Amino acid sequence: MNPACTLPLKRPEDVLWARQETRRFAARCAFSGNDLARIEIIAAELASNIIRHGGGGEMCLELIPDGDRRGLRIEARDRGPGITDIAQALRANFSTAGSHGDGLSAIREFADHFEIQSRPGEGTQIRVEKWAR
Repeated sequence: MNPACTLPLKRPEDVLWARQETRRFAARCAFSGNDLARIEIIAAELASNIIRHGGGGEMCLELIPDGDRRGLRIEARDRGPGITDIAQALRANFSTAGSHGDGLSAIREFADHFEIQSRPGEGTQIRVEKWAR
């Protein structure tokens, strides 16, 4: 894989594929086993949200250097209905889809950096970074 790649996400089956591809991509940064597991959870949650709430979209993976350390940036984008109340959506146990509601809060907890932008009617963009230790 190149230092960056884009994964198109359209169907529920793409969640597992995105999780596996993200793990393969992240393995190039020498992440620990625990961090790889967290990265897989981040990727699966992002992909699931893109498909379930955004009607499809994409995840872009990029290796990012910072001096002697290396990291992974994942940017997830959809053109769905957007999130009207981001603060509420980030609360643990909040769900609009009948799930456990831990997705966005888990992503934020497992990432070293987390950003979210969303506009109702225009979609959502989430950027996370995870650094190899």
